[in-house]
Amino acid sequence: SAFGFSGMDVEVACRYRLPITFVVINNNGIYRGVDSLPEAADGWRDIPPTCFTPSARYEKLIQAFGGKGFFVSTPSELRDALSESAREETMPCLINVMIRTDTPTPAIV
Repeated sequence: SAFGFSGMDVEVACRYRLPITFVVINNNGIYRGVDSLPEAADGWRDIPPTCFTPSARYEKLIQAFGGKGFFVSTPSELRDALSESAREETMPCLINVMIRTDTPTPAIV
C-alpha cells in the first residue's frame, strides 16, 4: 500500500532527473493480494478491500514521466534490474518486484 500513498513521487524524481531507484515489492495488495479478481454470483466483482489490481504494472508510471521501469518476477531478473539501475546516472528507475501472494503473512513481533 505504500506505493499507493507516495507513487507520484516518481514524477518529482523524473522532473529533477534524480538518480533514485524505487523498489516496489508487489504482492497485489495490502498484507496479501490475490492472483485474480473474483466475480460475485450477480456479476459484480467481490473484491476484498485489501486487494489491488493483480500484477499492476507500476513501472509503467515512471516510464510515463521519462524514467526507466523494470518488471521482475525472478531473482535473476531482479539482479539484472538492480545492476542496470545502479548504472543509471541521469534518471530515476523503478523496479516492480512481483512476489507470491499465497505465502503466510509474517507475524508481527
